[in-house]
Formats: sequence, C-alpha cells, structure tokens
Amino acid sequence: MNCPYCVWVFDASENRYIAPIDADDIWYPENLEKQVQCMLSSEQSVGLTYALVSTH
Repeated sequence: MNCPYCVWVFDASENRYIAPIDADDIWYPENLEKQVQCMLSSEQSVGLTYALVSTH
C-alpha cells in the first residue's frame, strides 16, 4: 500500500472492520452488508472480502 494515510488509518483503527473506498469506486447500497455477511458465514480464517463489478 503506497498511501501513508491509509496505513495510519489501519493502524489507528479500533473497529473490527475497515471499508476503504477510493474516489472512483462505486458502491451499491447493500455492498457492505453483503460483504460482512460473507465474512461472518465463512470459516474463521477468512479476514478479507473483495468485490469486482464489471460494467461490460
């Protein structure tokens, strides 16, 4: 990760989840809910979700 601010946010966070979003990202209203549910229903070793949306 090349963003010093992002590293600081991750290190300083006291929350269980972090959801970074860039200026060019598009999130649908249910995005976070679906990703958290995916993590909660997965094995305990899962600690990251990623979503790729194609417009093609």
